[in-house]
Amino acid sequence: YILKGDIGVTVAEAEIAEYAVTIVQSDNQTITVNCNGVDYTESFIASYGTSYTTTIKSIRGFIAGTLSSSSGTITSDIVISATEAIDNRVTATLIQSDNQTITVINTSDNDTILSEGDNTIVRGDVVKIKLTPKDGFGIGSINIDGSYTLGPKEEEYTYYTLNDSVIISASDAVSTLCTVTIVPTENQNISVV
Repeated sequence: YILKGDIGVTVAEAEIAEYAVTIVQSDNQTITVNCNGVDYTESFIASYGTSYTTTIKSIRGFIAGTLSSSSGTITSDIVISATEAIDNRVTATLIQSDNQTITVINTSDNDTILSEGDNTIVRGDVVKIKLTPKDGFGIGSINIDGSYTLGPKEEEYTYYTLNDSVIISASDAVSTLCTVTIVPTENQNISVV
């Protein structure tokens, strides 16, 4: 058929369908959806045919869960979630000993100094341990879970990687003072220099 003249045909502009992208966040990790160059961490609306990618990042001490979707094209409403983050922390318990101070510094966490008692550490963190004796004492040996390590030199650090929960202590400091009793005999002078 051939049509001639004004026949009154109107073409309507097509509407592009929009769909909900629901992001379900969970503890200790953050899901980010990139859609059209924009990063989203909360639910949003996207147009049909839009491509997206997702990433997940855990906080320090946790291993990120598995995403329900890592990428795709929007063709309907979608929900993006992840399995629970896995706790990757251990406990380092610091027990001080008499006549010396045990200093433990987590070099993997901005040189955080551990306090006496329980400290939460990320599995695989490296700590440095130093013994400082009080006046009149020599240092003991560093004790990790009942096994004595080599006795460090005074004021030097010993490094240790924490792969499991541990108790950090030290053997007793040794007195470097001694008592000398001098008993003079008859007709003798004793001088101590």
